[in-house]
Amino acid sequence: MARPSRVWLRKGRGYWSVIAGHQRFLSHNLREAKLRLKELLSQTPSKHGEHPLSHLVGLYLADCVTRVKPRTLSRYRDYLERWVAYCDRERIAPADLRAYHLRAWLSSRRTWNPSTRNAAGRAVKMWSAFAESEGYLDGNRLRSASLPTPLKRAAADPEDLIRLERAITDDAFRDFYIILYDTGARPGEIAGLTAARVDFTTSTAIVDGKRGERIIGLTPRALEIARRCALVRPEGPLLVNANGEPWTQARQQWAFKKWEKVAGCGHVVPYHLRHNLWQQWHRLGISDIVISRQLGHTLRGAPHLGLLASTYAHAAAADLAAAARLAAGQASKSRKRG
Repeated sequence: MARPSRVWLRKGRGYWSVIAGHQRFLSHNLREAKLRLKELLSQTPSKHGEHPLSHLVGLYLADCVTRVKPRTLSRYRDYLERWVAYCDRERIAPADLRAYHLRAWLSSRRTWNPSTRNAAGRAVKMWSAFAESEGYLDGNRLRSASLPTPLKRAAADPEDLIRLERAITDDAFRDFYIILYDTGARPGEIAGLTAARVDFTTSTAIVDGKRGERIIGLTPRALEIARRCALVRPEGPLLVNANGEPWTQARQQWAFKKWEKVAGCGHVVPYHLRHNLWQQWHRLGISDIVISRQLGHTLRGAPHLGLLASTYAHAAAADLAAAARLAAGQASKSRKRG
């Protein structure tokens, strides 16, 4: 049986106690230290798993507020609220959680594709790791749960992207589309760009990326659009729609759907422009390290080439044919020399 927590004096450093296995400073005054100990013990569970699942999820979301973007936090909240509803319906207590519970929940979400199930599963596993690290659960039993493999987004036909650009007659959306096309930045990064973050001398801009601020390069026409818009909107979002409103995710989706119908091209989403940037820049011989920086693919501050190769490096049919012809030509020269 564990010893009860008590107040003890550390010479020259005040009164302390051991609570839940950790030494805690209480006060330099004995009376205040006893009151503080009583307060802390009332907040400390006597054993793992006493907190309800909804409370643990709330603690995790509160911890995320300062670490993730509002849109990401909203997505975590949606997934975790559905997870709590499932566990409550199945009467699964936090201390009883097992990996198969997570897999069963994901399988029950029949309207979700593998990518959505993967994202939801990762959100739940991050929550579980948090609950374990904070001592609310005595183990992370969801760590071993396997998740569905997310779908790999196919690259759009480069001609469709050009056809779409030519069809756009809405000047506001055309500006937004061109900067996305030329920079390969994430749509949310461009939607939040301000005039103060554009350096017209170096043709660069600072955007708010997934892991904080980062620098992107601007093409001459993207820089010209930024210069023109900065004169009109020196404060607030640099790019807005025809009604003067920010380019929210919903407005972007609506505009892409509208203009792809007008253009008569295949399905195009903002992220297709990021995938297309690799094809354009790689064909020009630009280093993959530079491309990774431009796209914001980093791991612990360094360019993350693995993600670039696994997800963004789409070799077009024309590139494959050109590579085959080049290889055939080199082989022919070797045979003649032999």
